[in-house]
Amino acid sequence: MVAPLRPHLDAGGHLNIGRELRHRREALLGENQGALDVPAGTIVLCIGAGSVGDELAAEILVRILRQQGIDGRHMALDEFDGTPPDDFNPAVLALYCLVSIEPAKEQSQIAAALAALAGFLPDAEPLALLLASPFEQLVLQDSDAGGGRAVARSFEAAAQACQRVLRGKKRA
Repeated sequence: MVAPLRPHLDAGGHLNIGRELRHRREALLGENQGALDVPAGTIVLCIGAGSVGDELAAEILVRILRQQGIDGRHMALDEFDGTPPDDFNPAVLALYCLVSIEPAKEQSQIAAALAALAGFLPDAEPLALLLASPFEQLVLQDSDAGGGRAVARSFEAAAQACQRVLRGKKRA
């Protein structure tokens, strides 16, 4: 049975529905959202770039990936401290996807996070999912937005990018 929805508040005291939905999945699958003893290059780590909206978008992406049979996992950028769980093998990660719904506002944070993640996870492919508000004009250029890394502008494009990377890892 799934635990009842309880308010999960972020550091600022705001409701964080993305993190709450992730905790509901963790209640079913365990704290690591699944086993860590999986074949190399099979996990996609979706990371919210910082805002409550980013968290929700990252959780939505995980659920889309899981519906497609991809082992998607979710964490928040503020939970990333550079120290993985003791039993974590970085080789299991195929790619990590940094998710932002406010890419123009979070551009410097995205660039810094992608650089830090690249240093920590050098063998995983980087992807930035940058979802612009339909009410604002996106002012970023593709070359700037992901710091030279792959960029997706929709959930569909991100899922397709994940599938391509996973197919490539299976062939390697």
